Order: sequence, then C-alpha cells, then structure tokens
Amino acid sequence: LSNGISHAIQRELEPLSANCRELLSVASVIGQDIPIRFLRLVCGLATEVDEGVAEARSAGILVDILGNSGSLRFRHALFRETLYQNLTLIRRAALHRQIGQALESAKETNIVKFSELAYHFSEALHGGSSAHEKAIEYSSLAAEYALNALAYEEASKHYQRAVEAMT
Repeated sequence: LSNGISHAIQRELEPLSANCRELLSVASVIGQDIPIRFLRLVCGLATEVDEGVAEARSAGILVDILGNSGSLRFRHALFRETLYQNLTLIRRAALHRQIGQALESAKETNIVKFSELAYHFSEALHGGSSAHEKAIEYSSLAAEYALNALAYEEASKHYQRAVEAMT
C-alpha cells in the first residue's frame, strides 16, 4: 500500500469519532465482510457498536451487502487494508484471538467456520499469543473438512498452518 493512498484514507478517517475508528479497526481484522451481530459479539456494548456503524455508514466507509441484511462491507478493500496495517502487531494479534474466541462461541460448525478459526488463532500467534493449541486444532479440523470436500490445496494450506503453529 503506497504512502499516498494510505495518507488519503487516513485523512478520510480522521473526522470520525474515536469509537467509530476503533470499531472500524476491529472490523478490519474480522475481514472484508462484517456481520453486524458478530461485530456486536466481539466489541461488546451494542449501543456503541450501533452508533459506530451508523457513523461509518454515514461516512460511506461501510456499506450494506446487498441480499445479506445485517452484514456490512468496507466500501473499498483499501480502507480495510489501511486500518489493518495501522494496528500494532500486538493489538492485531489480540484482536485475532478475541475474534477467534467469539467465533468459537457461535453454534455453527462448518468448513468456513473452522477455516476462519484456524486463520484467526494462527494470526494471534504473531503477537506472542499462547493460542498454539487452538491454531493447531482448528487448522487440522479445517484441513479434514477440506479433504472430505476434495479441496486438496485448501487442505494443504491448513495442514501447513498447523505445522507452523507447532513451531
């Protein structure tokens, strides 16, 4: 990401409240698509989340996903990337761990969930987190689901992630 683009995006984010910028930082770690209910689960206070979401929508940073009510998307991937890159490594890893824990509490069990859990707990390791066991467990589960779906490249990626978490 070039400095010029990053600075332009940061200037667009500057007028937003601290609450909204924090919410957007958390959303950047969740991913390009953000279910509002999941954002509430990760961030806590629903009122603050709703206010931050309304402000981000009003500023045009987050937009509704057509056909998927209750989910938002960054207007452009560069917003997400800039917000994500501006997080310190320790803060980013802590948010990945927090998001992983929130995903664990969800009742769904499918390949997408295991893949997301594997990703977030593996990324949590970069900040010195002790999430090795969870990264290994979910990477292995995601790999098994991928193998059963005959998605061999995906399985290989998850097994590699599990091996990296062991070291």
